[in-house]
Amino acid sequence: DQLTTLTGLDGITTVGGYLAIINNDQLTTLTALDGITTVGGYLAIINNDQLTTLTGLDGITTVGGGLSIWDNAELTTLKGLDGITTIRGGLVIRSNARLKALTGLDGI
Repeated sequence: DQLTTLTGLDGITTVGGYLAIINNDQLTTLTALDGITTVGGYLAIINNDQLTTLTGLDGITTVGGGLSIWDNAELTTLKGLDGITTIRGGLVIRSNARLKALTGLDGI
């Protein structure tokens, strides 16, 4: 069985290290992560074929490492990252075939 939601992670408010959401072909939503405000390390959203939006990451204001968003075939918007004001590492956005604009990163 493939992971389709992140239900069960609803109560998390802080991730001290990396938050990596990688290779979940059937994942359609990140809404269970809407309580997270800080990621201490890297935030990586990679190769999630059915993910269309990053809604659910709205509460994150600080990423202590880098932010990588790549190979998400159906991702159409970066909205959901609107709250991020600080990224202390690199920023990589690549190979998201349906992504046409970087709206959602305005606060950085």
